[in-house]
Amino acid sequence: MTIVRIGLSMAAAIFSALLIVASRFLGNSKATGIAAVPWLFFDSLMTPLFWILAVSLGALFLLASRLQSKPLRALLFWAPVTAIFTLEVGIFAFIAYAWIHFKRS
Repeated sequence: MTIVRIGLSMAAAIFSALLIVASRFLGNSKATGIAAVPWLFFDSLMTPLFWILAVSLGALFLLASRLQSKPLRALLFWAPVTAIFTLEVGIFAFIAYAWIHFKRS
């Protein structure tokens, strides 16, 4: 169970940091349409702010996963991590569906 909590914490932290940093670059992007998406995420990965946020959020999620109080652990770890991970899977599923669907036409 510890490996699952660590994996969920890191995945949620990286995705949260990516969304936070990418939202800062959204207004500065010169590309339009779907062409903006890959560069937006690539630029976000190269900033120090992304890595600071990813490590900080990962540490916070790991600390929250080790709380002894079950209600606090559910509120501070399971709820945010599950919501973020579900959003992450949904976005990747949408991108995969759009890629497969529009690849045919």
